[in-house]
Amino acid sequence: MEPVIMVMNDEIGCLDRFADPTYLKTWYEAMWTITEDLFCGKEDSEDDLYQIDDELYAPIPAFDAAFGNDRGLVFIWLVVNRILNDPTYDKTLEDFAPYLAGKKGVLTAGFLRHEVSSVNYPHTRQTTNEGEVKMSASEIRWGILGAGGIAKRFAASLETVEGARLVAVSGRSAERLAAFAPARIYADGSDGSSAHASLLADPEVDAIYLALPHSMHLRWVLEAMRAGKPVLCEKPAVLTEAEARQLADAARSSSALFMEAMKCRFVPLHARVRALIDSGELGRVCELTCSQCVDYGEDNLRYLVNPVSGGALYDLGCYPMSWVEELTQGNEPQVSARANWRDVSGGRVDWSGDANLDFGDVRASVHWAGDSAEYDCSVLIRCERGSVLVERAHRPERAVVSLPGMKDEVISAPYDPDDFHGEIAHFCELMRAGATESPVMPLAATIRNARLIDAVRAVM
Repeated sequence: MEPVIMVMNDEIGCLDRFADPTYLKTWYEAMWTITEDLFCGKEDSEDDLYQIDDELYAPIPAFDAAFGNDRGLVFIWLVVNRILNDPTYDKTLEDFAPYLAGKKGVLTAGFLRHEVSSVNYPHTRQTTNEGEVKMSASEIRWGILGAGGIAKRFAASLETVEGARLVAVSGRSAERLAAFAPARIYADGSDGSSAHASLLADPEVDAIYLALPHSMHLRWVLEAMRAGKPVLCEKPAVLTEAEARQLADAARSSSALFMEAMKCRFVPLHARVRALIDSGELGRVCELTCSQCVDYGEDNLRYLVNPVSGGALYDLGCYPMSWVEELTQGNEPQVSARANWRDVSGGRVDWSGDANLDFGDVRASVHWAGDSAEYDCSVLIRCERGSVLVERAHRPERAVVSLPGMKDEVISAPYDPDDFHGEIAHFCELMRAGATESPVMPLAATIRNARLIDAVRAVM
């Protein structure tokens, strides 16, 4: 079915700008960042119209600075995003400019509508009187592989997401799994494999949250894809770039939705910071100092001491490395690194470390530690004309903007209600849109983050 596009008649002059594919790409990426907190979680009305009200297109300073005060662009962004996530539309972002230009004749009314193909989740489909299959915002039923602390936090947050519900959990210990009641329990008492397989075969499960140890991620992501289940995989999704590429190839060939659960990209403050950086107000990014240094405590380190998948770089360093990946997407860096190692059964693991990454136009320093006497989880973004300090960067709610000769400005953006909510709501929206990849945490980001970690591990 061909999409029908409608935006405001008096604001379509901006369409001429999309003839330049470079502009289109820059605009699309910036628009996603700027508008994510405005549109994420908004639901379609009953007649499948995406209603835009005064609240949603209030002036956005960062958007105005980057692209001019052109409300029509907000509408078009929604259209572009909808269409690119439509599995029946097989073109790239660069192909979209002439497609959109060809739709000028139907750009009418103060709302937009995109007729989408059905998504392969039977309980989320409804049939109209004409027999047309349309998406609804029906419930998405989740299953969790793994029953550790992170799984419990995810389950608690899931209760706050409208249209989402936990229905099943799998693991080794029935006793531990009982904490997730009234969800169905799959336990096998050995390594959990038969329990995980049973959960993946459950027809009442629509989406998977994978909360297993790092070394088990690749296997069970692939198994979930073979079972036709979309997967939200806890970070780090993989242990090497090779694994990341294998995962990405499988996702693309199967059209399975996959997203690494880098939750810091889905809290409201992240969008605010990215909007400020992308606006150009502070100039280009010159230097990054990114830290994730905590004290786990000796009694809470069992999953870190596995020489195959443990260590602080994987578990903690992936957060600051993700900020580096996001803000430097360009040349490959020159890398130097060091680590403090501990001998464990079967090998050794890093307990802390530092890395310097020189991208040519941007330099990044990354610090991580699981035994730090001083808590430091921050990202300092130094730009040509000022800096931004993001506090608690793995789950940020506050940032400080510094400009020479001016009083520091505090950006406060509390998450509602917790730091898992945004990524879960985003994933649910991707499912309802029939998307196979997130524009916020795409497969390319997972691959590049793994490549950066590989480069650090090779020299530390």
